[in-house]
Amino acid sequence: MTSTPAPTNSLRDFLRQDVGAQISELRARKEQLQKDLADLEAVEQALRAADEYESAAAERIKEQWGKDPLKPADVEDRSQREILIMLARRNRNWLAVEHAIRLMTEAGVFPEASNASAQIYTLLRTSKDFERVVPGLYRLVAPSEAKSPPPPQAGKSGLVDQVAAIVKDHPSWNRAAVVAELERREWDFRGRKPIFSVAIAFANLARRGKLPKTS
Repeated sequence: MTSTPAPTNSLRDFLRQDVGAQISELRARKEQLQKDLADLEAVEQALRAADEYESAAAERIKEQWGKDPLKPADVEDRSQREILIMLARRNRNWLAVEHAIRLMTEAGVFPEASNASAQIYTLLRTSKDFERVVPGLYRLVAPSEAKSPPPPQAGKSGLVDQVAAIVKDHPSWNRAAVVAELERREWDFRGRKPIFSVAIAFANLARRGKLPKTS
């Protein structure tokens, strides 16, 4: 019976190099997976921080909203759209839907609040006058906003500073609203997903205690 010849030195070296290359490749893949996992956890943390911030800000606005009663004379000969715009303008361009429904029902626009809800939400979803911020809260979009030219690109600050400046002026804007404003300013996200970039910026501001107060 013939025995199998032992591998030569050159064959052993080749096998060692091949195994070594595979190990190096696996380690590189492991490092990349660990990095991807860390990035995912950072995004999830950022999304949670942004969710908490915008929800708290929206609730503060809803608490302060609609303290002035709506009189029957205010709504006479006005369409539902015109009434909603009027209510938003009374409240710094914010429209808290449930409060608006209550005021419009009390003023006789609707016989019952249950009849109003579907009509108002349908109107808001299809309207170019309003944009949704969080559930139950809309913002009146001024026509001048869409027409105003973007600021110059040169010399602008980093994304976190841009987001900080925007939420300082608009403390209850959510991520989508901030992304829309940055896109209006022609911000270059460098191929990254805008919503994730803005969410991480919110998280950075939250960690540094830089998110503005909304009350």
